[in-house]
Amino acid sequence: MRAAVQVAVILLVNRAGDLLLQQRSSSSARFPGAWGVPGGHCEPGEAPEQTAVRELWEEAGLRPDGAVVLFERHVDAWTDGLIEHCFAAGTVAVQDDVIRDDGGAMIFVPAPEAVAGREFTPGTAEVLKRFLRSPEYARLAGGVPEPYDGDREDDERFAGWDYLGDRYVCPLADEHRTCHRRANLLLAQERADALRAMANDGHRCAFVRLMQWYVDGDRVDELHAIAAAGDDRATVTLYQYLQHRHRAADLETALGRYTESVPRLRIWLAAHIGGDPGRADEALELLSPLLDHDWYAQEARQVAYRIQVGAGRVPPPAGRKR
Repeated sequence: MRAAVQVAVILLVNRAGDLLLQQRSSSSARFPGAWGVPGGHCEPGEAPEQTAVRELWEEAGLRPDGAVVLFERHVDAWTDGLIEHCFAAGTVAVQDDVIRDDGGAMIFVPAPEAVAGREFTPGTAEVLKRFLRSPEYARLAGGVPEPYDGDREDDERFAGWDYLGDRYVCPLADEHRTCHRRANLLLAQERADALRAMANDGHRCAFVRLMQWYVDGDRVDELHAIAAAGDDRATVTLYQYLQHRHRAADLETALGRYTESVPRLRIWLAAHIGGDPGRADEALELLSPLLDHDWYAQEARQVAYRIQVGAGRVPPPAGRKR
């Protein structure tokens, strides 16, 4: 006996209670111009829930937050027993996060406007009406806060990176931690500009994801551009990136490429070189342009003093033996 054809769709609700609807292209072979929700046929070996999540990503560039729950399942007797699985999930996404490129529409619609005045694919309007009256919709729309289980990733790739100190705390996180979840979405969508905008608004979680984007993709030029613009968090990440990518013998050359545009890297390179008393003059020469710098003079002078102490040119601080 032939296996029943299975499809899976997803009812996606954002924090404003809006429902994601999809309008088919006017050139679609079936139901051109009709409205529905993201979804499609299950591939061989694919669970219906996996289908719903995959189709959402492929059709809208979005991923659900938290659990994806089965809202209802029914068999369509008019299509040789086709089984349709309707899942429901929440998202922190807004309209600007939707990525659509096949000519159809994909929009978040307020619940009161979701059904009226639209032509839907067969059976869809009835499903939407039942869903919008359900406790599951109320929960996803924000009536019941969703527990947040933290944002920790035990990932060896990020061991020892200072910028991850901000990973678990964001002063702008609300009870749903929506900023964390939206930052994750923007990272998945590879939208570095949107992450940067979030980070500039004070979201530490977005800055962490932005650094992941640069580090994981070896996007050193983009990371350097942010550091050169005066972002010391990016400077620390750039320095540690270079440490991770270069052997000790090559680190000096790697740092040297950026010392003109990123003053703090000049200071750190001087400290690196100055660890060898025989190179004290070379290190001090690197520091000399910064000794009267408006922002970096104090740090440069402290490093210069430590280099001179190490080279035996000045006595160590009182009470400290060399």
